Amino acid sequence: TMRCCLLLLLLATVCQGQDSGGPMSTEMKVVLFFGALLIGAALAVVCYSSFYCNADGSRRRNPGCGTESESEEDDPYNQCYLCHHSVPEPEWKSGEHRTLCAAKNAGQLQGFKTIDVKCSQCREPLRLWPKMGGPFSCSTGYRCGHPRDKIINTGINRFNCFQCDIDLCPPCVEEQMA
Repeated sequence: TMRCCLLLLLLATVCQGQDSGGPMSTEMKVVLFFGALLIGAALAVVCYSSFYCNADGSRRRNPGCGTESESEEDDPYNQCYLCHHSVPEPEWKSGEHRTLCAAKNAGQLQGFKTIDVKCSQCREPLRLWPKMGGPFSCSTGYRCGHPRDKIINTGINRFNCFQCDIDLCPPCVEEQMA
């Protein structure tokens, strides 16, 4: 865009020099033609990149307005918050990946502190999840006021059953302990 502004400034300066009222020279017509061509090409590149590319330069899966993150719900993959791999949605929802991942990373999972609140599905104790993985959503929303909203994991606010993919925030854990 800076180059476009400089080209426009150059063209305006050249055109001011032609204020003599006489006919435009052939050289001036060529300069104006190629200047307009360059500006058009620059605008085409800007339009193309804003439509087909993300901010980091990577190609968009779904070209159009907005960003990829706005279509997160359409993403056919989930980010595993234990191994950090991208997992196809069916494998995540079925629990297939979590079962294999929990077995593979059993030592790491065993190192996470457990609490007295049990998972509502498998009845295993919830674990205090360390500061890793992306944001989470509270699965119950008793008192927290933000069920299904994204909560940033600080390392002290996510109580999780990895196998069942159940997360609780501190107010909801307190509610269940009472």
